[in-house]
Amino acid sequence: MVTEGKVEADRTPDRARLERIGWPRAVIAHADVASRVRVWCVPMGRDRRWHLALSDFSYLVVLADRGEFVLPWTAFCVDREHQREKLRKARSAWDAMVQRQKS
Repeated sequence: MVTEGKVEADRTPDRARLERIGWPRAVIAHADVASRVRVWCVPMGRDRRWHLALSDFSYLVVLADRGEFVLPWTAFCVDREHQREKLRKARSAWDAMVQRQKS
């Protein structure tokens, strides 16, 4: 949760992540407050990844749901607007899917 990089062996500490190490807990704690945290699920093979984002999509926490337990997977600031827009679209798609299942 405090390093960055695609190759696990070459990941380096990220100062912004280190400065915000307490944020994931707060985001998870407020996940039931719809106006503060946006929540949606992304299937990943056998697992599900729960995405929890601040309402402006500037910070994201990802939890890996393994069925029997949930692992904190990653958390980071979303610095670029196109990345935030991608998250908004994913959340909108999730909302639409949930609405279809309800009707």
